Amino acid sequence: MEEKAKSPSFYVLNVAGLVLVLSVVGSTLRFAVISVTLISWLQTQWLAYTSALKRWRSARLAAAADEDRTQRRRQIADISEAIGQNVISLLDQRRRELMLRLDQETGRKRQSYKQDIVRRITDDLAQFQESERIKDEQRVTLREYKKTLDDREQKLKDSERELQTRQKKLNEQEQRIKDEERVIQARKKDLQELELKARAVTDNMRKLRLKQEEVKIQSRVVSQPATVATPYPALVNKPISLPADLLEFADDLKSYHFTCIGTTKKGTRCGQSMISNFDKSSATARIAKMASPGPGDIVFFDMKSLRELADWMLCPRWHRDKLPQGAEIASRWYYQLSDARAQLESEGYKTPPSAGAPNVFGSASTGSSTGTTASSFGSSVQSVSMSYTSQDYQSTGFQFGRSTTTTSALGQQTFGGSAARNLTPVFEFMSQGSDVTKKGFSQW
Repeated sequence: MEEKAKSPSFYVLNVAGLVLVLSVVGSTLRFAVISVTLISWLQTQWLAYTSALKRWRSARLAAAADEDRTQRRRQIADISEAIGQNVISLLDQRRRELMLRLDQETGRKRQSYKQDIVRRITDDLAQFQESERIKDEQRVTLREYKKTLDDREQKLKDSERELQTRQKKLNEQEQRIKDEERVIQARKKDLQELELKARAVTDNMRKLRLKQEEVKIQSRVVSQPATVATPYPALVNKPISLPADLLEFADDLKSYHFTCIGTTKKGTRCGQSMISNFDKSSATARIAKMASPGPGDIVFFDMKSLRELADWMLCPRWHRDKLPQGAEIASRWYYQLSDARAQLESEGYKTPPSAGAPNVFGSASTGSSTGTTASSFGSSVQSVSMSYTSQDYQSTGFQFGRSTTTTSALGQQTFGGSAARNLTPVFEFMSQGSDVTKKGFSQW
């Protein structure tokens, strides 16, 4: 600590003293030792002097600091005392001001309280007077209201009596309507009975007419052997262009895994395949007949037939019963097939042509090669009757079989009763078409 406390002047002084001694006594060893000893003594004295000087300076600085601290404490005490006196004076002044303000506020509140009491008493008095006035008005209004209620009650009673009168009239009218309905039902029943009787009479007349025509033809058959020719040879099925989706469904029907043509909520085709083989075969046959229609096949292009075709190709679980889409699909096809219907109607496909009945009896020629046997004629009529009773005729109405039949030249035999019995379906068919019956029998 003492080495750190040495100042640079100490070392300068030592060096200066050593140089001075060496310059005075010379450079001998004796004088060098003396010089070193002297320098050491001087250093010791110098250190003692400097330490004493430092202590004196430290004591003086400490005394000055104590005095300064004491003076500051005095000043702080004086300032604190002055501040305390000022604060006390300010607090006294503030207290006096608050007391004065409190007295003023108390006086003001007392005055306002008095005014409030006076105002409340005045308001209560005014409200009491107003309530009395309102009560008087309510008494008057109540008397008027009671009078009005009495008038309304009287009107209600009058209305009830009038309503009862009207109800009585309505009941009488309803009874008359029921009586009229019973009369109408009785008339309908009578009309139905008359209609049934008329139908029976018509059927009997038609059967009688058929029997008469059959007797006439049987009387002519003996003298006019004939061959059965092709009915309506001039008519040839004309192809019709069907909608693209219907043709696509027809191709799908030919495959093994045919699915419903309905549309799901996502807009895709339904994947249900629970469709009976009968419905599939019926739809296939119907589409084939629509693609190449014959006489009377225009009925396949109406809304009812198209709805039936669509139902055949829809799954019975959802899109046929629960969520039916047959009407929508049939409407779309009906609109797309409008040109086809117009074409069929313009070409006379609506009913069978009236060019005459089939030429059952032909001209006889000489020789055994042109003779007609009863067996050959019976087989021809049987083929015609089979075509009449087949599914083609059931689906097309008046379509007749288009297959030609040929007679066998086996020799002349007598005309038997079997051929006459086989002619009955032909006569029934011709009786359903008025044009065929009139023109055909006139040609015979």
